[in-house]
Amino acid sequence: MLLAAAVNYPLDEAAAMRERAHKLLLNIVASGQTSNMVQILLEKLAAPTAPAPAGSVSPGADAFKRAEKAFSSGTCQMRSGVPGGDGCRSEDV
Repeated sequence: MLLAAAVNYPLDEAAAMRERAHKLLLNIVASGQTSNMVQILLEKLAAPTAPAPAGSVSPGADAFKRAEKAFSSGTCQMRSGVPGGDGCRSEDV
């Protein structure tokens, strides 16, 4: 999740997120976990990454970040109580 989320953040924040993911993976290896997935992720994180091509930011990117923050902080909850229910209202974000 941490690596997937990094693509939606500015370059400096994304780099910090990748560094955190790398440290977490090293901790996993130190605890004895040596799965192929962990090894592949470590290899990919060890390779230098080129900056993403500069382009226009999605018009919904800011709203999505606010909604994600509201949902994760508990201020925005599913209204119907089931996944795919009413979701957040615009005033929640």
